[in-house]
Amino acid sequence: MKNLQIEYSIISPGTERAGQSKGYMAITEPYNGSRYMLALEHSVSTSEKMEKALKCYDYTIENIAISRFELISSLNIKRLKFSENAKILLCGFGPVGFGAMLALKKKNCKNVSILSTKNNVCEIIKALKADFKVVKNAEFEEYDVVIDATGDGNFLRRIIKKAKLFTKIVILGTPRKNNLINALEIHRKNISVFGAHEINGFSQNIRNKVFHRLLQENVDIAQKLCYFIEYNPFDLSLRDKLTEPNRDVFCINILTRKG
Repeated sequence: MKNLQIEYSIISPGTERAGQSKGYMAITEPYNGSRYMLALEHSVSTSEKMEKALKCYDYTIENIAISRFELISSLNIKRLKFSENAKILLCGFGPVGFGAMLALKKKNCKNVSILSTKNNVCEIIKALKADFKVVKNAEFEEYDVVIDATGDGNFLRRIIKKAKLFTKIVILGTPRKNNLINALEIHRKNISVFGAHEINGFSQNIRNKVFHRLLQENVDIAQKLCYFIEYNPFDLSLRDKLTEPNRDVFCINILTRKG
C-alpha cells in the first residue's frame, strides 16, 4: 500500500497531558473506499504501518472519533460481567468517559450516575435519551461499580478508600502519576480492580471487528452529537489549550489539514 497522507488527528487529552504521547489517533486520506486510523503522532504526515491500522470505511470523521473513544470501554465492559441493575458511578467525562457512557447505555445499564463538573453533560445525555443522572459530588460507598475515567491516581486512591465491600473498580483512564494504591484496603474489602486498556490483550482482528460494529451503530449518534466536536488546524501550539484538564465543557477536538 502506498504512503497515505494524514488528514485528521484526534486529540486524546489525558494521554497527551502526561507527555508520553503527542497523538496516536491519526486518520488517513481515503484509499480504496476507506480511511484508516494509525497510532501516529500529530506531526507525522505519512506512514506504511498499515498492519496495525483500524479500518474506518467511509464513515464520517465525527463517527470515527466517537467510535474510537467508545472502543476503549466496549472491549472491556463485556468481560467485567456486572449486572444491568448494578449501581454504577462513572467518574470523569472527557472523551474516554464519554465513550464509557455510550457503552453503558448500549448495555442497557439502568442505574448510572456520571460524576462531572462539565456544564454540557446533561445536554449530551438528553440528546441521547439516556436515563442517567449527572452529579457534581458522590459518595463512593453507595455504588456497586465505580469506573474511573479521570486518569488521576490520587482520585483513584480516594475511590478505594471510600468504596464498600465487594465493589468493582474499573481503571479506564490511565493513571500515570501518583499511581500507588493501598493493596491492604483492596484485600480487606474484597474489592475487585480491573484494568481497562483497549490495545494490550486484544488482537487487531478483534479491535477492527468491534470498531466496525461501533461505526455502524453510531451513524445516528454522530449526527446528534456533531455539535460537540471541534476542528482545529494542525498547529501543535494549540495542544496545551486543547488538553486543558479543567475545561468547563465537553468536546472532542480534532486537528485537520483541510480548509
